[in-house]
Amino acid sequence: MNELITRIHNFVPRNKTQNEIFCLLDSIYYELSKIIILPPREKVEVKISKLLKKRSGFFTSKIYRNGQTSMKITLSKSLLIDAPNSGANLAKTWIHENIHVSSFFCFVTKAHGYERGHGPIFEKKMCLVNLFFKGLGQVRITHNYPIPNRYAVTCSKCHCQLRKTINRGPLRRNLYHIFCGGKLVYEPLSEKEKK
Repeated sequence: MNELITRIHNFVPRNKTQNEIFCLLDSIYYELSKIIILPPREKVEVKISKLLKKRSGFFTSKIYRNGQTSMKITLSKSLLIDAPNSGANLAKTWIHENIHVSSFFCFVTKAHGYERGHGPIFEKKMCLVNLFFKGLGQVRITHNYPIPNRYAVTCSKCHCQLRKTINRGPLRRNLYHIFCGGKLVYEPLSEKEKK
């Protein structure tokens, strides 16, 4: 376990291929399955989304009429993979979402009732996981790292501030000021400026 914790802390997601990222996530899943009840890893679909910018991840599940189930974890590429942070945020988000997987799987297998969200069953499992993953830091209900979701947009040529804040970051294509033709620059706001 200590070897895995060290590997997580030294892991820089943005320097890794998708296969290397999934290899780390699978290692964490294997250790987690020793602590809480989880389905076989291949039953949980994992997606890394470029569109997810305000949430680090989420879990969705469905029970079909024929009794089949689907479980899917979506992780944010911009907040967990591209961000200049250690693999700890990726690992803690992965663990958090897998606690939701465990709650749903236990409901389907009749181990206990199902609760959506972060109720008492979720909190018990989270406490148990935190005991075993001590060196990683606390897995929480909400993340404790900043999400740069507010930006000031200014023109690089005339320095006119166009909008105080917007909720999305720079687009892939360049945008230009309609009056002077200067390139629009997106700058993340500090915590004080967001309020």
